[in-house]
Amino acid sequence: MKDRFMAITQGFLGPLFIVSVAFSVDFSALLVSPILFTAILLAAFLGKILGAFSGARSSGMEGRDSFTVGLGMNDRGTVELVLAMIGLELGVLTNNHVTILVMVAFLTTLTVPLLLKQRMHKLSSHLLGE
Repeated sequence: MKDRFMAITQGFLGPLFIVSVAFSVDFSALLVSPILFTAILLAAFLGKILGAFSGARSSGMEGRDSFTVGLGMNDRGTVELVLAMIGLELGVLTNNHVTILVMVAFLTTLTVPLLLKQRMHKLSSHLLGE
């Protein structure tokens, strides 16, 4: 039952939700509030890196490995999308805010594979299975 539920939610409902969020995006919002967009992008990016870094560091990982964990956690943009849609429905956020949050989620998720590819050679050998 669990496997079927996961297949339905992740394989069907998840992508439907993301597509529905995309319909509320208006790219002109990025031109209206470029400072807000930049501030939220930096806060999201650095906040995820520092949060995951500190958790990995406190569990005993080396600094460079902890930083790589922090970079890897930057793709957690789905939470931003869920919160943005809840805020829009409650009237707390406008379509401009939702657009900014969607773009932040997209950009932080997009950067992870590129950054991790560059960081892989810097991981400790025991983490790479060598």
